[in-house]
Amino acid sequence: MIRSKITTSLLSLCITASLSTIAGAQTFRWAPPASVATMDPHASGDTTTRNILINDYEGLVRLSRKAELEPELAVSWEAVEPTVWRFKLRPNVTFHDGSPFTADDVVFSFKRATASSSDIRSKLRAIKEMRKVDDLTVDAITHAPNPILAQGVLLFMPILSQEWAKKHDAMDPADNRRTGKENYATRNANGTGPFKIVSFGVDGRIEMVPNESWWDKKEYNFNKVIISPIASDATRVAALLSGEVDLITPIPQQDVPRVKDSKDFQILTTPDARVVYLGMDQWRDELKESNVKGKNPFKDIRVRQAFVKAINMDLIRSKILMGAGLPVYAMIPPQADGWTDAFRDRPAADPAGAKKLLSDAGYPNGFSVGMDCPNDGLANMGEPVCVAITGMLARIGIKVDVQLQKQAMYAGKIGRRDTSFYIHSWGATTLDALATMGSTMVTFGDGVGTWNVGGYSNPEFDRLVAAAESEMDRGKRRDMMTKALSIHRDDVGTIPLYQPVLTYAARSNVTIVPRLDDAIQLRWVKFK
Repeated sequence: MIRSKITTSLLSLCITASLSTIAGAQTFRWAPPASVATMDPHASGDTTTRNILINDYEGLVRLSRKAELEPELAVSWEAVEPTVWRFKLRPNVTFHDGSPFTADDVVFSFKRATASSSDIRSKLRAIKEMRKVDDLTVDAITHAPNPILAQGVLLFMPILSQEWAKKHDAMDPADNRRTGKENYATRNANGTGPFKIVSFGVDGRIEMVPNESWWDKKEYNFNKVIISPIASDATRVAALLSGEVDLITPIPQQDVPRVKDSKDFQILTTPDARVVYLGMDQWRDELKESNVKGKNPFKDIRVRQAFVKAINMDLIRSKILMGAGLPVYAMIPPQADGWTDAFRDRPAADPAGAKKLLSDAGYPNGFSVGMDCPNDGLANMGEPVCVAITGMLARIGIKVDVQLQKQAMYAGKIGRRDTSFYIHSWGATTLDALATMGSTMVTFGDGVGTWNVGGYSNPEFDRLVAAAESEMDRGKRRDMMTKALSIHRDDVGTIPLYQPVLTYAARSNVTIVPRLDDAIQLRWVKFK
């Protein structure tokens, strides 16, 4: 009986491998390290979820291969008044269920995306109202003049069908990561994009098929997409080498040479628009996960500065990241507007200086603190970087209890601000600093600072961000953003670590277009 099962399994594997070769031009197989948190693009703003759902849902505008702004569901836009932008919508577009796309869906999607349960509402805070002009025209009314509304704001508003949401009782997002509540949109999708999601398994496996009614040019040449998350680095690489998948994102740096040397595979790299950083609870009067009682050590800037001096980023980049991390000491990458080269300079590693700062702050023997870290996602570098940082902090007396978690659990925990110390990343997808600052650095409040998990707050920083949002002079606006970022850096609002280098591995017979926002646009994938 056992022998029969083994024989059957081996035969099945052989048949699968054979079929994979035969149908290689028919099915594109992709293995990321983590799955989406939800099918609802308004319920989660994390990179993994966005970069998969972007193939199903569309917005008014999108980014080109070169990350330049171009029309999507809007065909044109103009400022008709200082605080009114008019968008002409694409005609004859239908959702995947066959219902027509109209201005009503845009107005509805704005209301839904700015609901209290939406994870992306802080990105849309510049807009006061979305108003229907006619079936194919909408006006975006802003609180103040906004020079980059399309680029800086509306890239973050996927369009849902109002009719579909009403039919399935999904009028508001269900924030399943923070609350555990779901609705129909949590497990089902209905966009206008080039691919339709037809299944979403409990194991995170996603199956897509082409949207034959898509309005744009079809460049791909396959009829199915299977996305199978594989958290283990070794298993993910093995899946590629065995022909089980066509693309893995990312590939561990230590495996790059053997894959690169094979004519059957290719390595693709590009700088990521994200910055990986450490966050600290600076708002509670007492840390939740620490042996310090009655006070919060992170409220003292000397403690935060000590953490900076304890971390040797040169060592982490060379030994852990193996070249897949670029130096930054600000919350935006060099490609983003608001950057200055001074943001590359960080304090040198200085354990002795760090110990003195801790002692001056009243912690001569250090203290203990919990640290939340994903063991998938974060380009799969979260765990080794966390472990390295733990060792460095131990040298100055900080005892870190690393709490490794799957991406979905980790994102929910820090999304609830239920953390004392954590590693995270944020992408400046619009290549503009304001999107990052508005979500991760301005004072947490109703619809703002949604991912300011550590609770950093500085009135002057908030004032500069608010002023930059309505400044029409691009030079003045850039100066305001740079000054605000400098204030945040000097306050040690977070501890920026590095800019990742995206490194993918694919079969050599596949054309992939890597983009700095880490989004795999399936419409550009093609078998040679």
